Amino acid sequence: MIEVTTEAVEKLKAIMVDEEAMDTALRVVVVPAGDGVQYMLTPESEQHDDDVLTEIDG
Repeated sequence: MIEVTTEAVEKLKAIMVDEEAMDTALRVVVVPAGDGVQYMLTPESEQHDDDVLTEIDG
């Protein structure tokens, strides 16, 4: 499970407003890295059929 703090949500919202990207989602990408995994966050404007969507504070 990934927890997103209120501060992180507010910062992400501010960035999305600045970038005029309010219709953009934040994609969490998990990739193999050495003996574990690495997480990356990327903006995404298109939804894929296998996406799991979670809305946090609008």
